[in-house]
Amino acid sequence: MEWEHLFREIILERGYEYYLEGAVVNEHISKNSISATVSGNDDYDVEIIFNNDKIIGMYCSCPYAADGHNCKHMAAVLYTYQEHIEYESSINNHISNNSSTLDEIIKKASDKQVRDFLFNVLKDDDKLLSRFKILVDKSQIDIKQYKKQINKTIKSFLGRDYFISYHQAGNFIMAMEEYLYEDIYMMIDAGNYLDAFELTSYLFLSVSNVEMDDSDGGLGMFASECYQVWNKILDQANEQIEAKIYQWFINHLDGSVIDYMEEYLEEILMEQFKSEKYLKDKLLYTENKVILEKQKPESWTTNYNVEKWASNHIKIMEELKFSFDDIDKYCKENWKYSRIREYYISTCINKKQYNQAIKVLKESLKLDADKLGLVKEHSLKLKELYKLTKNNEAYKQQLWQLVTKDNPGDLNNFNELKSLYSKEEWQNVREKIFVALPKYSYIDYLYKEEKLYDRLLDYVLKSPGLNYVFKYENILKDDYSQELLQKYTDELNKMVTYTANRKKYKEWVMILRKMTKLKDGDKAVQDIVKNWKIMYSKRKAMMEELERL
Repeated sequence: MEWEHLFREIILERGYEYYLEGAVVNEHISKNSISATVSGNDDYDVEIIFNNDKIIGMYCSCPYAADGHNCKHMAAVLYTYQEHIEYESSINNHISNNSSTLDEIIKKASDKQVRDFLFNVLKDDDKLLSRFKILVDKSQIDIKQYKKQINKTIKSFLGRDYFISYHQAGNFIMAMEEYLYEDIYMMIDAGNYLDAFELTSYLFLSVSNVEMDDSDGGLGMFASECYQVWNKILDQANEQIEAKIYQWFINHLDGSVIDYMEEYLEEILMEQFKSEKYLKDKLLYTENKVILEKQKPESWTTNYNVEKWASNHIKIMEELKFSFDDIDKYCKENWKYSRIREYYISTCINKKQYNQAIKVLKESLKLDADKLGLVKEHSLKLKELYKLTKNNEAYKQQLWQLVTKDNPGDLNNFNELKSLYSKEEWQNVREKIFVALPKYSYIDYLYKEEKLYDRLLDYVLKSPGLNYVFKYENILKDDYSQELLQKYTDELNKMVTYTANRKKYKEWVMILRKMTKLKDGDKAVQDIVKNWKIMYSKRKAMMEELERL
C-alpha cells in the first residue's frame, strides 16, 4: 500500500522517529482499519480507514490534524501498520515454505517415531489431546475435560482482583474464540451437535460472567460468534436436539445472564424455532413475560421490557396468521406503550390507511410528550404523511413545528421549509423562525446556512470559551479577524489567571500559534506573550513553553 506521498517529508521523518521510539501503543488492527494511541508529551488518538488497500480516511486528535493536515502521529501509525503487514507476509511465506519441508520430514519418519513423538506431545497438552480424540473417534468427546480447560484458561487471565484489564481483554477473547474455531467447529463437522451446543453455551455463559474492561467491544463480537455457531447447529440438528436446545434458551432467559448478553438469547429464540409447535409455545411464553413485567413497579426498565415482549408477541401472532382484529385488540390492550403504537402506525401505513396513521400519530404526540426523541420521530412521520396525502397546509404547519420546536436547528427540515416560500417571503419567515427557536437550538447552523456571518460572529463572541471560534474561524477570519483576535485574547487571559500543568501550557501555546494565522495575529500574540512574561514570570514551565512558540 502506497501512502508516504500523503505526507510532507519533515512529517514523515518525525512520524518515523515516533515509530522507532515505540510511541505507538494500544493499536487495534482489523481488515479495514487501524486505531492506536501515539504517546509523546501528550497522547493522541489516531484512526485510519482503508478500502482495498487505499486510505479513505484519517483522523488524529492533535491540533495539527484539526487544521486539516496529515500529521506525524498518523505517519507513525502507518509505519506500525506497514510493519504488521510485512510481518504477516513473512509468516505466511514461512508457513508455506515450512509446509512442504514438514511433509518431507514426516515422510522420512517411521511409524514408531511418529507415534512416540505424538504420544510425548499429547500427554503434555490437554487441548491437543482433546482435539486428537475428536479427530480419530468422534465419540471420544470429553465435555467435562473441555470445561476444565476453559475454566483454566479464564483463570490464567484473571488477576488478583478477578478482573481482566483493557490490555488483556483482546488476548482473552482470542483465547475463547480458539475453542470455537479449533474445537467446536470440529465437533459440528463430526456431527456432534449436542456436544457442540453444550460447549458453546458454556463458553457464552462463562465469558458473560467475567468482569472485564470491554471498551474495545470484544465481548459483543464473541457473543455474535456464539450466535452464529448456534445458528449453524440448529440448521443441521434433528428435532430431538432442537427441542433440547430450545428448552436451554427458555431456561436461561431468567436474568442469570447480564442484560446486554441476554439479548442474544432472546434474538435466537425469536428468529429460530419456526414450527407451529414452537410458535404456539413462544406465544404463551411472551404473553406470560408481558404479564410478569406489568406486575413489577413501573420504571423505565419495566416499560422497556413490556414493550419488547409485547412486540415479540405481536410478531408471533403474525407468524401464526392471527387476524388483524385479534392483533388490533392486543395492541389496544397495550396502547400506553409507544413501541406498540409505532408498530400499529407502520401497519396502517403499509395498508395505506393514512388517515388512521395520522390519527394515532397525533395521539402519540400527546401520550409521549415527555419523550423528546419520540416526539421528534412522530413529528417527522406526521410531516411525511401530510406530504404524501397532499395536505399542503398541514404539511407546512408540521414543518414549522419541527423547525421551531420538535427538531430545532436541523438543516434538512429548515431547507425543506425554505423550499415552500419565495425568496422574498422567506426573509420574513426566517426572522420569525429565529424568534421562535428555543434557547437550546443550534441556531449557529442556521446562521451559517443563511450566510448571516455578522450574526454568526455575534453568536461566537457571546459563547463562553473558544470552541465556537475553532468551529467557525475559517468562515469568519477574512472579514472579522480583529474581532476573533480580541475573543482569543480575552479567553486566553481568563485561562491564564489559573496556574496549570505543562500540558495545559502547551495547549495555550497551540492556541497562540493559531492566532498568528489571522491578519495582524503576530502582533496580537507578541503583546500577549510580552504581558504574560511580566505577570507570570515565576511559572517556569509556562515560560519554557512560551519560548518554543
